[in-house]
Amino acid sequence: MTGELGHIRQDGYELWDFFAEQAVSLFGPTQEEEKALREMLNVGYKNDINQFLLEFENWKVKAKVTGIAFRKLIRDQIHDEAVRRM
Repeated sequence: MTGELGHIRQDGYELWDFFAEQAVSLFGPTQEEEKALREMLNVGYKNDINQFLLEFENWKVKAKVTGIAFRKLIRDQIHDEAVRRM
């Protein structure tokens, strides 16, 4: 009996399906996160900080960006004058 991608499935691996599902969910393709990050970087500040932060937060969840990296992305998108006023 063979497993996914031609790997040999040996007797004793009763939880192969569960293992494969977990492996794909943890290490599978990340196109969705990369697309969300690109969309997040396309959000522009248009003199409405609440709308900007709302859109940025929505993409943040999908892109899985947190902490210092998230703050830096926000700071890079806002004009220097607006940052100075904050």
